[in-house]
Amino acid sequence: MQHQSQLSVSEPLEAALKAGEREHPRAAALARELLGRAGSVFRQQLRFLLEQRPEFWPHAERLTRAVQQLGNDPAECLIEYTVTTIKEQLRFLHSGSYGHDDFDAVLAQVYANPEVMKGFYLDGLLLSYAYWPSQLDLYRFFRGELLPRLPAHGLGAEVGFGHGLYLLDILSAQPGLRAQGFDISEHSLSYAARLLAQQGIGAERFQLSLADVRAGFPVHDHSYDWFVFAEILEHIPDPEGALREVRRLVKPGAPVFLTTVMNSNAMDHLYLYTELSQIEAQVSAAGLEIEARQVLRVADYTRDSRDPSSTVALIARPRG
Repeated sequence: MQHQSQLSVSEPLEAALKAGEREHPRAAALARELLGRAGSVFRQQLRFLLEQRPEFWPHAERLTRAVQQLGNDPAECLIEYTVTTIKEQLRFLHSGSYGHDDFDAVLAQVYANPEVMKGFYLDGLLLSYAYWPSQLDLYRFFRGELLPRLPAHGLGAEVGFGHGLYLLDILSAQPGLRAQGFDISEHSLSYAARLLAQQGIGAERFQLSLADVRAGFPVHDHSYDWFVFAEILEHIPDPEGALREVRRLVKPGAPVFLTTVMNSNAMDHLYLYTELSQIEAQVSAAGLEIEARQVLRVADYTRDSRDPSSTVALIARPRG
């Protein structure tokens, strides 16, 4: 009876997976493995994606293929990354505070740690942009709001590029653009460079460097025609100071893509935002004017969820 119950629960998902597997075999195989190994974690997410987000299939196929070509096991990485994040969020819900307050400790435990970064973090984070509904919608906002605002030519930058997906999509969308990337992890530099090369982006179009946002960047004022500062504010002790540095670096009128989270813990989160007004106040104080925003609440994707976490995505430009 228990076996029959499990089959009846998975039957609609199985039908949806069969419908997609001809054109998207890697994504379908990974989805089946996620359901088999961690169904309690992924079942509602996959049901939502398959029913509500038709772009899931091609995007998931693309990212799954990329991770496989880079040499890691997509299921293993995504499951570990997801479960680790859930555990940290549960600690936050119990304590009301994030588990870390020392950036250098996080640097040692996460960003400089090959067992974490090369083991699951970078691959898992990349795959979350397809297999987590809120992350897929964040990616939709990026493509729908930033890419049309990009100039046809010029130089831009991303700080904390991690896996390199945003750089890849920007350089693919506008062949006349060049990019500089700054990240504190040597493992991110290696991973992103491999991803960009794998996807056909010429080495002459990007330069990736080690840097620490807390120390600023050895770059002249108003150097960049566009800027990406995604998933950084919650990771650093002084986000407003970092936003002022972003404002210094961008040219007048340059579009800036910003993201962060509210009430959302992870293994490397330091700065806790609880309200959208806190984020918007810091952005404004740094001299940036918001012209588009989206708030993605985790609870909106899962029935009966009490999870208060949200992702915030913004498009801003320098004021004045």
